[in-house]
Amino acid sequence: MGYALLSPPLAFAILFLAVLGLFHLSGRLSSPGEDAPGKRLSYLCGEETELFDTPSSGGKLRPDYRRFFGAAFFFTVIEVGVLLLATIPSGLAALPGLVLLLLGAASVFGLIMEVL
Repeated sequence: MGYALLSPPLAFAILFLAVLGLFHLSGRLSSPGEDAPGKRLSYLCGEETELFDTPSSGGKLRPDYRRFFGAAFFFTVIEVGVLLLATIPSGLAALPGLVLLLLGAASVFGLIMEVL
């Protein structure tokens, strides 16, 4: 019975109820806000835009995720390589991890060449 509180569903339920109680308590303690124009509008980095009212090419905000994709790809390749190397025994079994790290180095080189 001592370990019953450590079961994940019961621990989740207890924490969920605790957070829900704190949410309602903080809602009662906070002061009511005044209704202002634009209070319920979405915030787009402080930039005034009609992004949702115009076609997709007509808005002012045009995020570009190409650089983020490169960094995310690099992180994923290196992370998988390090995890693979950390969990395999030494010897020839480390060869796939080393190959993956070499592929990661090649992807970093490719990203550097793309930026330059």
